[in-house]
Amino acid sequence: MVAQPFAQQKPTVVDLTHTLGPKSPDWEGTEKRPFDARDLATFDKNGYFTRYISMQEHFSTHIDAPAHFSKNGWTVDQIPADHLVAPLVVIDIAKQSAANADYALTVADITAWEKKHGNIPRGAVVEVHTGWAAKWDSMQDYRNADAKGTMHFPGYSLAAAQFLVEKRGVFGLGVDTLSVDVGMSADYPVHAYTAKHNVYHLENSTNLDRVPATGATVVVGAAKLEGGSGGSVRILALVPPFDPTAACDKIKVIEVAANNFSVAAPDMSHAACIKEDREDGGTDLYLATRGKLKRLRRYSDIGPSGDLQWSPDSTYFAYNLTGGGAAGQWSIDVYDAQKGVFYDVTISAEKDYLKPFRCKFKLGDSNLMLLGWSSTHTIVLSAELHPLSTFCEPNRADERFYEVAVPSGRVLKEYRGAELEALKKEFAGR
Repeated sequence: MVAQPFAQQKPTVVDLTHTLGPKSPDWEGTEKRPFDARDLATFDKNGYFTRYISMQEHFSTHIDAPAHFSKNGWTVDQIPADHLVAPLVVIDIAKQSAANADYALTVADITAWEKKHGNIPRGAVVEVHTGWAAKWDSMQDYRNADAKGTMHFPGYSLAAAQFLVEKRGVFGLGVDTLSVDVGMSADYPVHAYTAKHNVYHLENSTNLDRVPATGATVVVGAAKLEGGSGGSVRILALVPPFDPTAACDKIKVIEVAANNFSVAAPDMSHAACIKEDREDGGTDLYLATRGKLKRLRRYSDIGPSGDLQWSPDSTYFAYNLTGGGAAGQWSIDVYDAQKGVFYDVTISAEKDYLKPFRCKFKLGDSNLMLLGWSSTHTIVLSAELHPLSTFCEPNRADERFYEVAVPSGRVLKEYRGAELEALKKEFAGR
């Protein structure tokens, strides 16, 4: 099987900016937001449209210039242009933040990230994904103030900020909350420290869950506001095209066999890789994602055949298994790439039904052949039901076609008559 072509050539643009308007949450939590817009000209009266807008510098998705907390720091217009286009690093602390609203990014979190992805490059912009952007539509939840008015939301610890500035030389720090300092902070140590080093902030970011941990480029579209301590900003992440099958090519085998192939998911987020080594007789199944290659299973006397297919929504992939036991035996494995769970579909000649076996392998008393995906979460397969003595000579009269739910294994329908003939034609044309 030939790997799917790498068709996507242009980078994907992910907008990390909230829509700016009169309903955006503000720092003070006022009912009337610090934003005013009124018409200066309309199409009906003037033949064109323009408005007068007034707002705080630090409102909605915005940039904090170093001058925000340092008398000698750069104002917005003084930030070098090459500091506004930089490698983007995203560190995910959403789980910690869900458990503790006052969670602050630690040096240990950064170290764990670097063990997985490598050192943060100099001149990068680091964004921390806390998951707080999901609360944006409710100012009460987003500010999360207690009875005394103290806000509670995650951010950076001072130690983490110092590490990123002094050890990694970052240009900017970003977060999907109101502030890089945690909400309960009274003296804003991260602001004060980074301002002295001319490191800017991006606050109230969003969509950080749609950007890879590394590999993207951030474009910070800050207005060149003379003397500004900050200002509204449009933040764009340029995510480079990704070919997941390329990771499969890096897998080393002692002696390459014919049964080596990779198939990318329709959305190009994953690839399934089959690697057979003639030297040790084993066949390995891998899952490749951006920045990660994981071996899922190792087969010895059985192995995947060349027919591997992904579901249209890129959630599952399924493949035939052959070999082992009596000649001609087949089974089908289904893997849920989101949950990390195998479903081994078999069919019984006696009871004539399909049954999934989670996380273990079993051959059924039948021949199975994967035909394809009939819809998002169901597969269509053919089953040749016959006694054990006829394994080598399948009885075509006993061949049946089934639509099977994944992952339950429940038979949704059996194709017969005209429907069966139409199905055969559909898959024959693929």
